[in-house]
Amino acid sequence: MTATTNNVLKAQKTFLDSLAQAQTDTGLLLDVLKQMREDSPGLFVGYVAADDSDAIKSNSLDWSEEYFTRQKKYAEFNFSIERLEHLIAVRDYFRKHQRKGFAPVKAVASQPSRAGLYTPSNNLKVFVEEGDLLTIRTALHMELNDNRHESSTLRAALEWVKARQPDLCETYGEKAFARATDSDQSKWTSDYYSEQEVYLDSNFCEERFLHLIEVRERLRQQGVKGFVAQKPTAAANPSSQLSTRAPDHQQQRSSSVEGRAGGLNPVLKMALMVGGALAALVVLIVSLAK
Repeated sequence: MTATTNNVLKAQKTFLDSLAQAQTDTGLLLDVLKQMREDSPGLFVGYVAADDSDAIKSNSLDWSEEYFTRQKKYAEFNFSIERLEHLIAVRDYFRKHQRKGFAPVKAVASQPSRAGLYTPSNNLKVFVEEGDLLTIRTALHMELNDNRHESSTLRAALEWVKARQPDLCETYGEKAFARATDSDQSKWTSDYYSEQEVYLDSNFCEERFLHLIEVRERLRQQGVKGFVAQKPTAAANPSSQLSTRAPDHQQQRSSSVEGRAGGLNPVLKMALMVGGALAALVVLIVSLAK
């Protein structure tokens, strides 16, 4: 089995696993499915049903937890858009009717302790424990986009990860997709920040990460839209926090910058922020698209 084939199978399984992620809203799942279809059409096959037992049933009276589980199993062998959209629809129906295991649960954002010790977000902690360098860098990068984090928290996050992943940072370098940082603060704009984010993806080094923290802090102090600090709050579901966790400058980035190495579509960035299976799926999609 080739590495590409293995990643395809992993991406398919990971998406199916994400359906069990109760906190993920229906709209985001549909958006991620659409993005997968655009970026990696080879993941999907045409809809096939051998007989009535594995066919899609449109009447909600036929839907039960057992039916949902069977359809997920069938989707492992028939990873088709029709079957996946149906699974999402059944899942959404169960969520609206508050079925156990499907209804979203309240989540409290992870915070640094009052004693001043750094407490990593669940997303960052899980990926560091898994040990995949690409995923860890991507998750750490996304901490920058959480407007609830203070600069001191981001520096602590970098140190925390470095202590557990010695190979985290590369040596600072300048190349086509990793141009030099600029110490002239008059040039530190939201566009400059966005460009430096792309360069961090291409050359993930401590100097660039710390530089982004400094630029981010200056823009926050200036009250630049998309950088203003947000107070940590609990949310009923992740979608209610996306506006505070995904800075406007990310979604306004020009297509030329988005298309460069390491640039992530806003939909995939949101999926990464939600964490869990969807976050792992983002990394797989990026690897398949390269």
